[in-house]
Amino acid sequence: MGNWCGSARSNYVKVKDIEGLKESLEPFDIVINEEGGKHWLHCMTDDGGWPTVYFDDDDDEELEFDPAELICPYLEDGQVLVLLEVGAERLRYLTGRAEAYASDGRRTVIGLSNIYQAAADAFGIPINEIGAAEE
Repeated sequence: MGNWCGSARSNYVKVKDIEGLKESLEPFDIVINEEGGKHWLHCMTDDGGWPTVYFDDDDDEELEFDPAELICPYLEDGQVLVLLEVGAERLRYLTGRAEAYASDGRRTVIGLSNIYQAAADAFGIPINEIGAAEE
């Protein structure tokens, strides 16, 4: 069995407090990039995906990676942050996920696996009759 390997990055957004954002994301393996007055994020985690938690061995503290709390407060009003993540475990399965966050913390999520229900609805076919693209 192989390991899941992925890539994760964000769209370009305007940040109102870059120092606050850097401090907020410091425990996580996230790089903040700047181009043309806008910023984008990418991951340096072992598997390449967005982190879920950070565990600090020194004080037994666990920090959840919640973009609504960790990133959105530092965005300019009206900005929308999109976090994309794609990956695979060889050809056993492919994954993809996108999360969008408004600067006020509201969010919406879609995943590649949603295609099965979307196809069933669009073509009037029971979802259990659509074979999955995984081993």
